[in-house]
Amino acid sequence: MVRKKGKEEEREKEREKGRERLELMAGEEETFLRAKHRTFSGLTEAAERQWSGPFCFIQAADPQLGLMKAWRDSNCDSDGDEWAEEVELTKQAVEAVNHLRPRPRFMVLCGDLVHALPGSSYKELQERDLKAVLTGTDPSIPLVFVSGNHDLGNTPTPSSVEQYCKCWGDDYFSFWVGGVFCLVLNSQFFFDAMACPELSKAQEAWLEEQLSRVTTMEPKPKHILVFQHIPLYIESPNEEDDYFNLQKATRKRLLDRFKQAGERKSRLKLKELHINSIGSNGEPQRAPETKAESHEGKLGFVTCLNLWTRFRNRMFWSWIKRLCPLWERSSLQRGSCQGLFASKLIISTYPDLAGHRRAMRINGSPCWCTLSATN
Repeated sequence: MVRKKGKEEEREKEREKGRERLELMAGEEETFLRAKHRTFSGLTEAAERQWSGPFCFIQAADPQLGLMKAWRDSNCDSDGDEWAEEVELTKQAVEAVNHLRPRPRFMVLCGDLVHALPGSSYKELQERDLKAVLTGTDPSIPLVFVSGNHDLGNTPTPSSVEQYCKCWGDDYFSFWVGGVFCLVLNSQFFFDAMACPELSKAQEAWLEEQLSRVTTMEPKPKHILVFQHIPLYIESPNEEDDYFNLQKATRKRLLDRFKQAGERKSRLKLKELHINSIGSNGEPQRAPETKAESHEGKLGFVTCLNLWTRFRNRMFWSWIKRLCPLWERSSLQRGSCQGLFASKLIISTYPDLAGHRRAMRINGSPCWCTLSATN
């Protein structure tokens, strides 16, 4: 009888473990795998097609667990064997986002989720720890994931794309939120698709279909936002090819296509806005630069860069610290976006910035806008 009871207890423990695994899988799918079949669960056209007034969202970039120690060791090509600092920073960011009022409608992470490249023994561990932290995000704030070069590899392969999708959901998709149409793109296909040409062609065909459809629908979306990891350009559409931008031919093709879609959509006065914010261990490495011009028919950009240029500007940093309490009211782009910006490592000393993120306030003035983070 004792032996039988012991076996029954063991079986019950196994059943309990099985139930816990199923609950964990269901929770992970709800949090991290909402991008499926090129759409996003909960932020669909059927539910979010109508403009419902101004709202806020969070743009984050490059949590990149494993980078900080690799950077200090002057060995950024390594996969990063320690990432406790990045975990702590991400916790601070999550806590700050959870305290925002009004609640952001979503938070998008624009790539380089972890530092380890595909095939590294550290990658799964870094992804596990990042997910553990992000699980603390308020459930009412959907997490939208964008693929970066550290997620897929500088030259993505069918295998690396498949592994990414299993972990974070589709690598490109669209979603709606409050009457705003959003596109999430896999910019690695634009950068180097040599190892997966068919996958790249599939995204191109899908993007063309999305742009054609959205520019003919009535009523038009109030805004169209494009999220990707690598920006089309940094300073000028005519700048030379670089590791941190898309090649000139690809850049021109995409700009022309976006511009064409925007002009068919309506004759808008759009703004070109670049925001560069770089920091490490509480100090900036390059002073942020802000440019704003008004042009008719141009694509609007909000771009966050991480160029690792070692340049310190303490005067600017003091100014940023004074601005901290006012970040929700700081204007980035008149008529379309409001908020203060902070890129990935800037909050290590100043969590008030709710780092790893910029907050954007979207109102009723139509615009195109791409949001990205460099690799």
